[in-house]
Amino acid sequence: MRIIAIVRLLIRDDPSRTAQLRASKTALSLGTSPNSKEGKILLLQSLQNKTGMKYKIEKNIEQIFSRFLSEGKVTIRLKIPAHDIIISGDPVELKGFLKLLKSALENEEVKMPTVVARKTMHVLPPSNLRLAFAGRGQFTATTSLPLATKELSITNNALLRFDPRIGRLKFLQVLDLSGNLLSSLSEELSSLNVIELRLRGNHLGCTNNFRWMKPGSLRRSLKYLDLGKNQLEHIPCEVTRFFELITLKVDDNYLTNLPNSIGYLSKLRCFSASNNQLTVLPSSIVKLNLTTLNLCDNQFMIPELNFVDPSRLLKVPTLKNAASKIVIKASIPHYEGHTPLDVIYHLCSAFYCICRKAVFDSKCTYVLLYSLRNISSEFFYDSSSDHLIPTRFGVCSSACYTKLTNIAAAL
Repeated sequence: MRIIAIVRLLIRDDPSRTAQLRASKTALSLGTSPNSKEGKILLLQSLQNKTGMKYKIEKNIEQIFSRFLSEGKVTIRLKIPAHDIIISGDPVELKGFLKLLKSALENEEVKMPTVVARKTMHVLPPSNLRLAFAGRGQFTATTSLPLATKELSITNNALLRFDPRIGRLKFLQVLDLSGNLLSSLSEELSSLNVIELRLRGNHLGCTNNFRWMKPGSLRRSLKYLDLGKNQLEHIPCEVTRFFELITLKVDDNYLTNLPNSIGYLSKLRCFSASNNQLTVLPSSIVKLNLTTLNLCDNQFMIPELNFVDPSRLLKVPTLKNAASKIVIKASIPHYEGHTPLDVIYHLCSAFYCICRKAVFDSKCTYVLLYSLRNISSEFFYDSSSDHLIPTRFGVCSSACYTKLTNIAAAL
């Protein structure tokens, strides 16, 4: 029998060497050695150790720790050498593997195939494995999820919780959990390299738990995100930290505004926010260069007369606002781990003037009708004003305030 799992060796009599060993994707083979003197063996073979490591199992296994087998975690303790084999893999595959191992230990006459180290390891990289479970009851806790899975679809299955086994699918590229009852997702999702994530038709807006958006591999890999029909009342600014996003869908929610920092998504090409309660767009959206924009079925209205108190424009900025303006103007990178979170959130709250300068005073803003033609080559917008849409700009100075009022008067 042969399974693929994540394996880490613990050398009990040499802790310093253990610290140098890392967990790696490994093929575990259970069978009979070609050398009759060795008998039944356990063979571990990985890309780092292509020749493999052989362990005699007859009268050589001190203990098997299987308390967390349901979570896909098992440890095999050997007598000679003094090694602990720590295994993380698919629970169903591990259960079958342990069953065969125990049978071999209890019955010396159990016939097992001959095991030899394979010369090539082409079987270890992930295959184009695609799994789809559509409908209630099609996916359960006992359903096998091979670690090599690249595309996984669990739709309309009435899932209430994110299955932790999904977090171990390190080769997963496409994940579709549409049409379930999920109110939150596991933080483990942030460590995956998923490219396409479909979450339409869940209940993520009920808890507003977006810890799965924390810094991790997902932020660097995700290109397609569908959060439609999730009862969302707002989009967390963390969404705008997924800088590789090409497609973002937030249709059929209860959104009244978009994050001011949406302009950070410089690679975004397709954006859809139809059937919400949007009344105005943030000024940073003018930075985007979209190919498709859908803003149908919202509550955009022609803005009334705006007024900005001139005295606020002369107000001396706080040190925090002044520093934040310099960070934005100089395009200084601000990432978690390098910049305090409160500073990052403050930067994300900025409005932008028509001169592209940042404004942090929410009372120094002006709503202006802006042309969608400057944002997207193709757009869908149901309004009598055709291509003009209310957009909230910041006002950085009296000169820019005069320009904005003049533009508004000309429309």
